[in-house]
Amino acid sequence: MHLVSKVSQGPVTLALNVQLASDGGRAQVSLTGFAFEVIRIGKTMYLKGNPILYKRLGIAASVPQHRWLQAPVSGQLGQLAAFTDLSGELNRLLPARNDALAKGASTTVEGHHALELKAIAQLFTGILYVPTTGKPYPIELTKHGREAGQSIFSEWNKPITLKPPTNAIELSQLERKDR
Repeated sequence: MHLVSKVSQGPVTLALNVQLASDGGRAQVSLTGFAFEVIRIGKTMYLKGNPILYKRLGIAASVPQHRWLQAPVSGQLGQLAAFTDLSGELNRLLPARNDALAKGASTTVEGHHALELKAIAQLFTGILYVPTTGKPYPIELTKHGREAGQSIFSEWNKPITLKPPTNAIELSQLERKDR
């Protein structure tokens, strides 16, 4: 699945361009001024950011510019791997099961005949569009309220190829050199 999203909640703004699969994903993320890239393949993640991000994450060692860090998902950088988790991203963006959904009009969205579902959630009201035929995968979600923004979902069930970046630096090696 491919997701392009820009959502804000108060002063916090999140922009995503993500390709997700069941066993990993690739994400370009901008979170309130911090831009970075994450690739997750199974239980291993790769991160490429800037020195300010690394410092904020508690990485004291100098990371060469344009180099990827490699770390286990279970380690200190694991929270950033969440951007590459298909079910997690869907749960974070879409209305929860207990949120009110009301059937709206039929329309065309992103070239698909779609049904409008009006959502009333704790942080937003919005419109979720799902196809009128085939699997009811989300096509688009527009949010208004304390959480506002737009998310566009596409390329459902299309395979993506995830490859480890070349010359990635293992975070554990970097930490040992810094001591």
